[in-house]
Amino acid sequence: MMNGYQPQPGQYPQQSQGQYPQFPGQQPGFYPQPGQYPQQPQYQAQQFPLQQPYQPPQVQYQQQPVQQQPVQQTQQTQQAQPNAIASAQPITRQGVDSGYEIADLNVANQLLTGLASLASISDTPAGQQASEKNTIVMFFDPRCPYCQAAHKALSGKYPIRFVPVSVLGDQATQLDALPGIRGVLKQQDKVKALHNLMAQQTQGLDMSPDANLDKEVNQNFEVWLTLAANLPDRAPAVPLFVVPKASGKVAVLKGWDNSMMPVVDALLKE
Repeated sequence: MMNGYQPQPGQYPQQSQGQYPQFPGQQPGFYPQPGQYPQQPQYQAQQFPLQQPYQPPQVQYQQQPVQQQPVQQTQQTQQAQPNAIASAQPITRQGVDSGYEIADLNVANQLLTGLASLASISDTPAGQQASEKNTIVMFFDPRCPYCQAAHKALSGKYPIRFVPVSVLGDQATQLDALPGIRGVLKQQDKVKALHNLMAQQTQGLDMSPDANLDKEVNQNFEVWLTLAANLPDRAPAVPLFVVPKASGKVAVLKGWDNSMMPVVDALLKE
C-alpha cells in the first residue's frame, strides 16, 4: 500500500458555516479516521436524480455539540449512510490503492463545474491550454510530505489546480497551514509562491490575517470533506485528485507515490 497521512481519531477545529458546492453520488496520504468533529456541519447524504439545469443540491447543516463518543459508534454511523454518487466504481489497476471512477457524465460534469469556483493555484505548462475538461484538481495540505511529492511530480507536466486545505494534525495544529496558504493566495505569482511554500521557504509571504481568504479556504475544506463523504469508502484524504478523462468521465484518486504517474497519464487519455 502506498504511503500517506492518516490522522488519528480526533476533532476538527471550528469551520465557518455556509452553503458550498455539493457533489452527488489506500493510497498513501492523510486519512482522517472516523471521529468527533465539534462545530462541524453534519453532512446529510443526498440522493439524486440530478437537477437540470445545474443546481447543486442543498445540504442542511446543523451545529453539533462536542461529545466524546467511541470511534466504533461513529464508524457504524458512517457505514449506515449510503454514498450519494451511485455511479462511482472502484478503479482496479496497478499503482492505485484507493480510487473511483464516476461514470455518469452529468455527475462528472457537475463535479468539475463545482470545483471551478474554489480558491486555488492554477499551474498550466507553457504551450498548453487549460480548461475544466483537461485540468487535474488536487486537494492538498502544504505540510503533507505526500502532497509535496505529488506537487513536485505533477507541476509543469499537466494543467493542474492546487486546492489548499488545512487539515493535518490534532485540534491544536489543524489550522497551522492557514498563514502559509494565505501568503500564497495573496501573491501575484501564486505558482512560484506555492513552490516556495512546499520547499518551506516562506520569506516574503504576507501571512497576516485575512478573514475573506480564511473563508475561502474553509469552503475548500467543506467541499473536500463532502466529496469524500459521497464516495463509497467515505474517507477524506490528502492529497486527493479529481482527474478528468477524455471520455467525460472523472477519476478520483487518494494518496500519492511516484508509481501513480503513468496511471494519471493513462486516465487523462481514456
